Amino acid sequence: MTGNKAQNQPADTCLAYVTIGTGIGGGVVVNGAPIHGAAHPEMGHIYPRRPQNDRNFGGICPYHGDCLEGLASGPAIFARWGANLSDLPTDHDARGIIAEYLAQLCHMIFATLSAHRVVLGGGVMQTPGLLELVRAQAARLDGDYLPGRAQHHICRPVHGDNAGAIGALLLAEKALDQALNV
Repeated sequence: MTGNKAQNQPADTCLAYVTIGTGIGGGVVVNGAPIHGAAHPEMGHIYPRRPQNDRNFGGICPYHGDCLEGLASGPAIFARWGANLSDLPTDHDARGIIAEYLAQLCHMIFATLSAHRVVLGGGVMQTPGLLELVRAQAARLDGDYLPGRAQHHICRPVHGDNAGAIGALLLAEKALDQALNV
């Protein structure tokens, strides 16, 4: 996180951004540089542990069926419950199920990358109360186990819906600076 960083916010040496909308995608930045291997990370295509009350839906992913994207993306939610998550009643089982899946992803990121921060964005995350449910489920999943857990944070993008555009502009600025300094 560089550029227009919020004041008094600690520097993150490992940050993951996950967008949950028409699909589920994410990326990881370590010390200001994105990481990837043979290709970009496919965070939406992991297989979450399915709770007992969510075993009947086969998922919508054309490749994996019930991967995270097939279960918790906006189209998956709509296919299963006939509405967007934010349009369902606040006590609907869907909210807890989706929060559980996203909490599993956050826990996996904290456990495997020891990330400081997981930023959750996208249309599904606009659902009132969902971020708080994800945080609570992630804390439950951790069970006071992970080292450094006090430094693990789950939050929204600082720049809200403008995060993608601002990120693209910052990357363009960085590329221009590198080109001019060659």
